[in-house]
Amino acid sequence: MQNSVPKERNRPGIVRKTLDPREWRWKLLERGHEKPRKIYKTPVEAEKRVIDAEFSLVSRMYGFGSILELEEEVRENRKLEKGKENYPKLVEQNEILKNEALFWMDREYLGREVFTRMQKTPPLLVTFVSFPTPYFESLVGAYHLGTNCIHTDEEMLTSFEEIQPRILQISHELHHYAAWLGGGMGIRWRDSEGKPHFRKRVKHWFGKNVKNESLHESFTITLTNQVAYERRGFWEAAGEDELILGLMLQGIAGKDITKKAYFSGDYSEVFSLVERKLGEGTFSEMLEYLDEPYGVWNAIKLVIGKINEHRAHVEKYWEEGVGKVFLGNADNERFIPERYRKDSG
Repeated sequence: MQNSVPKERNRPGIVRKTLDPREWRWKLLERGHEKPRKIYKTPVEAEKRVIDAEFSLVSRMYGFGSILELEEEVRENRKLEKGKENYPKLVEQNEILKNEALFWMDREYLGREVFTRMQKTPPLLVTFVSFPTPYFESLVGAYHLGTNCIHTDEEMLTSFEEIQPRILQISHELHHYAAWLGGGMGIRWRDSEGKPHFRKRVKHWFGKNVKNESLHESFTITLTNQVAYERRGFWEAAGEDELILGLMLQGIAGKDITKKAYFSGDYSEVFSLVERKLGEGTFSEMLEYLDEPYGVWNAIKLVIGKINEHRAHVEKYWEEGVGKVFLGNADNERFIPERYRKDSG
């Protein structure tokens, strides 16, 4: 009986190639999201998602019994708030602001792929009437992962004249949505040997949610302020620590490189430049600080110390602006460059 020819994979000397599981994960994150898993078409439909999300926070923190106590009160308060004369005007105005913020985020800003995806599944904005609760401070806004839904909290948006805080909040959530579509919420980088690394999901009081990760949030705040500043003239004071960290990393790695990393999730170039300019191990050390409670300010001090130690060359606006921040003074003052302030000329 004639022996059968052995299959090639079993021949002596043939090495079976297996792909590192980390490479599979890299490829998966690199693809981003072509479209949301859940696409809402009407605000009424999406509003249930917002309510369920806030109830979920309460139940995780204080138990399901807390929801039962609040449910009837929530229904009554929402009925009263939505019946107010100014509510329809507020919803209409917020929709106008959403469209203006989307106009800022054009093809050149987002990149062709993310821009195309947002065009196919545009975000739906819910002006959410928050409910009072003794348990936690209500969210001022959120992007709901895996959907096209973003919401803003009606409680902070009652003044029709205060346009800037409102459009910044809406733009902030739109940036989260765009980053999710592009894969930017799966933060990753390759080291000097090309090995893949991934940002772990940090345990947060909201639960394990990469959207609340400090590095991603720093660039969300930074980019949101910058795109608004280019068109409206001043910065929002909220999130100053995150804003300074984002500006610092832009100064070290460059604005275009960091923006590309934010929307794609691939921070390899940012990692390489931080390591080259500030010393090996700086990037990982910075991330370790970010994992600690209130760690953003400590990460800022680390990076500034490394800049001073290595006398690293950074962009001119850093040397003239945020690089002049004075650490350790009595009132722990945060510095924002003069030309970025509301009252600057």
